[in-house]
Amino acid sequence: MIIQRISAKKVLGAFDYEISFLEENKTDSRMAVIYAENGCGKTNLLKAVKALLTLSSNSGTLNSDSFEILRKVPIENLRIDFERSSMFDSDEVGSNKRERHLGKIELVRKSLDYDEFKILLELNEKKYDVNISARDLDTSFHRTVQGERSKLQELMVELQKLGAEGRTLYLGDNRISSRYNEFEGYTRRIASLKPRDEDRSGPMHDLLTRVERALNQASLASYSKDSRESNVYARVARSVMDGAGETKKNSSQIREELESELHQLIDQAKPMEKYDLISTSQLIVLDGIIRGARANAREFKSLQLVMKPYFESTRKQIASLESAQRLIDTFIETVNSFLKRKEMRYSSRSGIEMFDLNDKEIDPDYLSSGEKHLLYLLSHALLAGSVGGVLLVDEPEISLGIDWQRGLMRALLECSGAADKNVQFIVASHSLQVMTSVGRERIVTAEEVD
Repeated sequence: MIIQRISAKKVLGAFDYEISFLEENKTDSRMAVIYAENGCGKTNLLKAVKALLTLSSNSGTLNSDSFEILRKVPIENLRIDFERSSMFDSDEVGSNKRERHLGKIELVRKSLDYDEFKILLELNEKKYDVNISARDLDTSFHRTVQGERSKLQELMVELQKLGAEGRTLYLGDNRISSRYNEFEGYTRRIASLKPRDEDRSGPMHDLLTRVERALNQASLASYSKDSRESNVYARVARSVMDGAGETKKNSSQIREELESELHQLIDQAKPMEKYDLISTSQLIVLDGIIRGARANAREFKSLQLVMKPYFESTRKQIASLESAQRLIDTFIETVNSFLKRKEMRYSSRSGIEMFDLNDKEIDPDYLSSGEKHLLYLLSHALLAGSVGGVLLVDEPEISLGIDWQRGLMRALLECSGAADKNVQFIVASHSLQVMTSVGRERIVTAEEVD
């Protein structure tokens, strides 16, 4: 699900907000920055957006906390227009096409002091609407949801489908001091191979462990796909049998080709080896064997038949790991571009580690407040990139110096995957540095109404 527009009326009974994500082909088109003075309802707006998008839990049950927030939040009307897409078979052989669907979900109440509100959902030419009052939000309300064919149950089913297309996460101003369930929706997948000292476990330690799993999963998924598609031994046998005939190339020419191919593969694999995604040791051993042989050794003709499938398999493996390498490069290099006198490192064996100038490992829970805030935001941006959705960030500038504030919006986009619109950001800020780091069309201000 991709949000197109958010319209909020009478926030705190006095302010209107209009947020649009309709601009295309712009670096920051996935980012909206709400800039307003204190007391204009920015935090209330973010919490209401989060609640409206999370009325149904991942399992399809009612999220009572979200309903309670919508009951209390001082907003008369909140409408979210969105786009979702689905794949369907094309008439063209072996191809699929993507079909777009537009929809909206809306909170409506007559006035701020009115005890009842309405939830409306329009999707695929179907309309759902449910009236909710304060007295409904009790045990009987939960029983109503479980009732067969109830309007609310139908609404929950549709909202669960929408929620499966991405996650909505609110990162409040108390983000590093509380331990609320911020990871709901981030699948626990592959654990780091590094043994963990449970006594050192803390909020930042736990968060970076989640990031490790995401990075490990990205590399493992690529490697597994290549392994399923590769049967190098069968291809070696086929190459030997098919290539048994005479070749016009002499042994010296074949040796040069083998050396050139090996050097190319080693150069391509080196950037991945620093993360333990692949090893060049076997390639280097083979290079040494070839260098140690006579230039005109007749065995090179037979060796080429055996090496050709191996080279092809290694080339495919390297290509399959490129996306994982880019993800790791982006996160590690982005984090390190902010840090001073410290460095983050990652490998699939040891996980994420922090070091000081003396190469001594640092416990991430003993970083400075600004460093922890930075890592918290960038880590959640990366995690959101794996599932998609919306990140709602309240006052991202907390504890950050001016230079870090200027670079933060760009860094969030890069860590989440700036090449597509998989993750959208709605940021509420008082910082001029944050505001001036995005295009003017991405800035949202409050309009005071009577």
